[in-house]
Amino acid sequence: MLGNKLNKQHIVKAFHNTRNFLGSAYDHGKNILGSIDNGIKIAKHAYGVISPLLDKYASNHSHSINKSVMNAVKGYDDIKHKVLENHDNLYNDYNHIRHKLLKINRKLFLNVKIT
Repeated sequence: MLGNKLNKQHIVKAFHNTRNFLGSAYDHGKNILGSIDNGIKIAKHAYGVISPLLDKYASNHSHSINKSVMNAVKGYDDIKHKVLENHDNLYNDYNHIRHKLLKINRKLFLNVKIT
């Protein structure tokens, strides 16, 4: 492509390849994070079942265990909140850019005279 003229097809292909790559990375990341989130939900449920047994049989340590688990859950929830907030911001920015590009594309095609 270095020796060739840069034309519309090159630009369209570059945008298409970039969009496919980013879409694939997004889908893969979303699947991984969904699996992690599902694992955390299962762990929370399991801890809810096990917690009364810890209180009963390990009463000396149950307070420190509960505190550690609650800190870990809070940390996870904070990270999840930040990820979802960044996802929403990124999605809004994507839609904003897409809308502007569509406007530019319409203007370009309206100004081109077909002979």
